[in-house]
Amino acid sequence: MTNSLGDSLVGKKKAEGKEEHQKVAVSPPWSIPSGQTLPRTWVLLDDRPGNSTQSVGLVDCLGWPYEKKQFTFLSSFSSKSWNVPQTISHVDLANSPSLSPPWPDLVIAAGQRTAPVAKWIKHQSHGQTRVVQLGRKGGLVMDQLDLAVTPRYCQMPPHPNRLVTTTSLNRITPDKLRKAAQEGSRVMQDAPRPRIVCLVGGATPRYQLDVSIARQMGADLERYAKETGGRVFVLTSRRTGEAAAKALKDNLGRAGQVFAWHPHENALPYLTALALADVIVVTGESEAMLAEAAATDKPMCIYPLPKRPSTFIQTINPVAYIKGWLLNHSYLSVADQHVSVITTSRIKDMCTWFFARGYFQPPRRLEVLHEDLYSRGIAQVFENPLKTQNRKAFNETFRVADYIRSCFGCV
Repeated sequence: MTNSLGDSLVGKKKAEGKEEHQKVAVSPPWSIPSGQTLPRTWVLLDDRPGNSTQSVGLVDCLGWPYEKKQFTFLSSFSSKSWNVPQTISHVDLANSPSLSPPWPDLVIAAGQRTAPVAKWIKHQSHGQTRVVQLGRKGGLVMDQLDLAVTPRYCQMPPHPNRLVTTTSLNRITPDKLRKAAQEGSRVMQDAPRPRIVCLVGGATPRYQLDVSIARQMGADLERYAKETGGRVFVLTSRRTGEAAAKALKDNLGRAGQVFAWHPHENALPYLTALALADVIVVTGESEAMLAEAAATDKPMCIYPLPKRPSTFIQTINPVAYIKGWLLNHSYLSVADQHVSVITTSRIKDMCTWFFARGYFQPPRRLEVLHEDLYSRGIAQVFENPLKTQNRKAFNETFRVADYIRSCFGCV
């Protein structure tokens, strides 16, 4: 075991069922070069909307001038290592922005492909650049990261420089919602209330959304609209798929409308739908849309999607068994467990080490996110009687931005 692992366990849970503390101790303090009033900031972007939403949302919340670096990556690049090294060998340099001095004081990145670029920039600056890595991919191994921001449901290894949140970060702010509401929407303005906005994600490796499930969702939303006297506005995502969207639309019938995802033109803009909604329903597998709906003050329901059953190969896979055993005997797991009482601190340290060094990636437990949102009074189960009163908006992007300002002394 290395000293760095011992340091990384400073923030470990002290008792089962107790949430990890959210205190982060940065050392050494971050500084701004003389002659500057604010840190020179770069935001590294890929083609994943979920990553861009987090990074741009955070830097906008900081309120500092920044430069976007939108990268294109080589099609041959396929990283399976969670211990991402410092490199730009996977970047399509001919179709990406230049990387040259003066190096930034702060780099914000999200995702596995931008993480090695952020580390490379830090190395080129001789360690002067501070790297803030958002999310699960790229933030597992803390080497060369000055701050990692990861939600609790990702079960990431504890570390003094890891900030634990409930949801992922996002771009939703009260000002943006007010502006979107003022712009209005002709398709919603004359609709009977409550106006029920449903945000639909799609199938993932762990969750299903096929035609049969979409049919059931459409029927459930139709019944819900009839019970409340309202109208449903469904917004799909690029993961939904045409077949599932059509099945949902057919079973929703005259109770509402389905607006298919489009990268540029939308008859009902996403922010406008959130701003004008009386109720927001979100499919449970979409962590980004759950965070964005939570950032409003509207009543919010989670529509859970069924998990995919384990295949025979997955059931007998010895690597999966070892990974599960290590996770259950580590400090990472936030799910209910039945771990032997003889699991000592030394065993927990050893099991955690395999994740902290990137040999295994801990799985997300989105059901933990659901329970956190339920317990905080932010979300409700879709099938339960609806509480229609507005609530306090929940958006941790502001807390993370405040923390970064304090690191640079820009309070």
